[in-house]
Amino acid sequence: MFKNYLKTAFRSIQRRKTYSIINIFGLALGTACFLLIFIWIQDELSYDHFNKNADRIYRIVKYSDYDGDIQHVALTPGPLSDALQQELPEVVQATSLDFVGARTEYKDKSFSYVEVIGAEPEFFEMFTYPLIQGDPKTALSHKNSIILTEKVAYKIFGEEDPLGKTVTFNHKYDYQVTGIMKDVPRHSHLQFQAVIPFKKLEDFGRSIHDWRPNSIYTYIMLNKGVSEKEFNAKIHNFKKDHYPECRDFLYLQPLTRIHLFSNLGYDISGQGDIKYVIIFSLVAGFVLLIACINFMNLTTALAGDRAKEVGLRKVVGATRRTLIIQFFAESIFMSFLAVSIAVLLVVFLLPYFSNLSGKELTLNIHK
Repeated sequence: MFKNYLKTAFRSIQRRKTYSIINIFGLALGTACFLLIFIWIQDELSYDHFNKNADRIYRIVKYSDYDGDIQHVALTPGPLSDALQQELPEVVQATSLDFVGARTEYKDKSFSYVEVIGAEPEFFEMFTYPLIQGDPKTALSHKNSIILTEKVAYKIFGEEDPLGKTVTFNHKYDYQVTGIMKDVPRHSHLQFQAVIPFKKLEDFGRSIHDWRPNSIYTYIMLNKGVSEKEFNAKIHNFKKDHYPECRDFLYLQPLTRIHLFSNLGYDISGQGDIKYVIIFSLVAGFVLLIACINFMNLTTALAGDRAKEVGLRKVVGATRRTLIIQFFAESIFMSFLAVSIAVLLVVFLLPYFSNLSGKELTLNIHK
């Protein structure tokens, strides 16, 4: 019976080729636009979710009150992470980090600037950046150790085993390779190519022991069940307790909200904006709605032309139920064709859309 409905639907489409092409391709284009925007939206929403403990990791940020002039900043003092871990039992792990660019040399070869972060050993226990070679617990324990991403290690050493080799930064600082990590996922708000011990940031002019300047990014992981609201109240005056002259107040920023909800001064570059996600969500929904309305309107417009067909079918014994099923079958068949064409269009257009959006978008989006 179902096979007969499909045959009838196919014949109906053949009899009205112009109408069918307009209707099917109109819905297909609308659906393709919706899918492309949906892929981009889901990509934006997926940042930092790859971390196993993402729901417990926070960045410490601060706001300053200068006589009513409120300034929110992503940077904090260098000693903050150690103080938080030592003084507050809710903090399981804490790490400070900052970014530096360094020209890299190996033997007689020189390479372009490598994006380096200085971080503490807890960094690899908090975040899910797996090491291919080396022990994440000890790879940063030596003061001159360095961990390279897989791509950078291959660029510098080629087929050589990089472990134990020495690279030089800026013609003067030597580091021994103690680990190789997988390339940083694109959906990480932290983008880097190498990691050195946090204390080595002093070589690059960073102040890591002074409570006065705000020049370091601080991340913590809380115990399970700790209330964000209660912990915010606890750390509100934490910097003032260590540096009474300051006008800075601390609060938590959830890791998974950094990419889209971070409108802070001196933030890490490359962040998104939730406003654009909302706007494009509305656009995607509106495009799909217009495509569906157009599809229904064109289908309804043929109702008068099909009145004779309905009458003939009733004469030969067709019931109301049979006619309803037949028209539903035709609509479902045309919708299926439209969606199939839309998927093909998405596959074809996705590389161009990726270039336009500046992202390597795929149909397989993992949160």
